[in-house]
Amino acid sequence: MFTGIVEDLGEVEAIEHTGGSARIFVRSATVTQDARPGDSIAVNGVCLTVTGLIDGRPGATPVADEPPASSPRGFSADVMGETLKRSGLDGLEPGSKVNLERSVRLEDRLGGHLVQGHVAAIPRSTGKSSASACRRASPGTSCTKAPSPSTASA
Repeated sequence: MFTGIVEDLGEVEAIEHTGGSARIFVRSATVTQDARPGDSIAVNGVCLTVTGLIDGRPGATPVADEPPASSPRGFSADVMGETLKRSGLDGLEPGSKVNLERSVRLEDRLGGHLVQGHVAAIPRSTGKSSASACRRASPGTSCTKAPSPSTASA
């Protein structure tokens, strides 16, 4: 779970495409200061699992299952084909800036709201209307007018 509040602006260092999936390498000392392989980090709102930490030396490769000797300067994560297809991560390239957030811990203060970072559906916009005149619409449905106060109690 995430709060939706961006902690750091990271930078894509490299992307390795393998078949329909990819491995992404992201530079950020902030979100990796206490990270370990297996932790979740949201990249542009998409929950990814840390597969390795990038050593503080430039050009160092990530090492899975063990923390780096020095403070990590970034992390790697595998991105499956379905995630690439249904998120904005497929458009990333080396040098792209990305919003980063570590997952919340039970003892953390919640300064935003709780979001999962997992794709559940892709809604289709059916037009524009005033939010105050609409009820909450389910994905794929159009917005319906809310009852007026005079007819709501009748």
